[in-house]
Amino acid sequence: MQEITLNLTLYGLEFLIDDNISVIKCEAGNPIKPMVYEVLKEARGYLFFNPTEGGLNGYHTSLVDLVTNALLRPGIKVYILQED
Repeated sequence: MQEITLNLTLYGLEFLIDDNISVIKCEAGNPIKPMVYEVLKEARGYLFFNPTEGGLNGYHTSLVDLVTNALLRPGIKVYILQED
């Protein structure tokens, strides 16, 4: 039997803290007009949320899990807005 494994490297991990929730964004869908999701923190966990579309990938117990799960989906981009 051969086990199949997955190894991931998440760059920018140092930015995934609660202080940065307001500047973490996720883009999904059509490249011409992508939907932008923001992080929402509730009692159930963290969620990428867009008021017109709802949640993107369910609740997660940490920001790292939320971002990792989103990036495993095709066509998803996650970024941190930085001040100029």
